[in-house]
Amino acid sequence: MSRWLMAALGLVLAASLHGATFTLCSQNTLHLGYSSSNDYKVTQLRNEFATCDLTVLQEVMRRALEPPPPPAPHVPANLPNGALRSVTPAPGLGYTWNVPYTEIIGKTSYKESYSFIVNSNLVVYNQIFFPSPGTANKFARKPAAIILQTGADWTWIVDLHAIWGKSQSQREAEVRDMATVVDELSRVDFGGTKYNRIIVGGDWNLDANNSAYGPLKTLGFTINPNDKTSLTTKGDPSSPYDHFAWSNTVTVTNPQVIVPANTQNWRKFVSDHMGIRCTVDY
Repeated sequence: MSRWLMAALGLVLAASLHGATFTLCSQNTLHLGYSSSNDYKVTQLRNEFATCDLTVLQEVMRRALEPPPPPAPHVPANLPNGALRSVTPAPGLGYTWNVPYTEIIGKTSYKESYSFIVNSNLVVYNQIFFPSPGTANKFARKPAAIILQTGADWTWIVDLHAIWGKSQSQREAEVRDMATVVDELSRVDFGGTKYNRIIVGGDWNLDANNSAYGPLKTLGFTINPNDKTSLTTKGDPSSPYDHFAWSNTVTVTNPQVIVPANTQNWRKFVSDHMGIRCTVDY
């Protein structure tokens, strides 16, 4: 638990929340920062993220973090295609965007960053949380979380990109172990207070009807949407891999797939996954 507890000492980034809902999105960016990150990809992702108050991103690569995203609102004009800041929406009226991100994570030569694009109207700790070492070691890429204020309470937002691996059993093992991750989060002590509002978003690489979600469901978690989000090379929906999982202490409405106007172009130039979106009430 030590890493969770140390992370609780982070600093608050922004002012108070406005309203009683926020829109949460998740997007596998298909190697953001690689040479395939062209103008079309950057524009499409930036436009999508502008419709969300908070987006959790998967497959943000090392080159997307070089140079590191500067503090908002100081956004240089000459950003390379695929830089994390290049897909961050422009500031709006009364807000900017915070971009917390991890260093690249992975047990093999393949590594990626968990990144978050957060409307500055959300109060979020300037610290990313990781599971305890024993739990983290069960994952190819240990999940990462941030915590944000939701009215008088706080809500955990967890980013996950499950392993693909050599067999489905490897994916199922990581999905089962997410129950341990969320249980650890619910036990973090913030000066005598613990918070059990938890939402996980990401690419699970597994249909939500699989029995591996059983431990999460036993803890009272709902997993949705369960519609096809991965895309074939022709842009046809293929498998239901991207989901939100939320505790029964959170009200989540309208979980859905973000369907691009042209799925063939999206698959060719942007990603092999469509994004997902939901509304979080508090």
